[in-house]
Amino acid sequence: MERMHVPKVIVIPFAVMFRFFPTLKEEWQDVKNAMKMRGIGLAGRNPLDVLEYVMVPILMSVSKIADELSAASMTKCLSVDGRRTHIAKIGFSFLDIILALCSAAGLFAHVFLGGVIGT
Repeated sequence: MERMHVPKVIVIPFAVMFRFFPTLKEEWQDVKNAMKMRGIGLAGRNPLDVLEYVMVPILMSVSKIADELSAASMTKCLSVDGRRTHIAKIGFSFLDIILALCSAAGLFAHVFLGGVIGT
């Protein structure tokens, strides 16, 4: 869609929707399996029972899935307007080098010198 120059206002909801449908299908299968294990069938049931046994668990799952998808999009810094932003600057600093060298020295001392020096 980006190659067709479709606006991100349309691309992002479609991407979420296409990611959502397979998950919804999987949740439907899980609800059917749970009902089968409990011996609950829907044939000849009151429509309110169908709401209770099917729609309530699916709606609860859908709510959780929507929260997870929105958290994933926030993690990827996905936004409609502007370029991607980052919360923190990521990089390898001098302190990281010091900590890596200390860790390597400690590992060397433990493996080759038999633990803490002087014991």
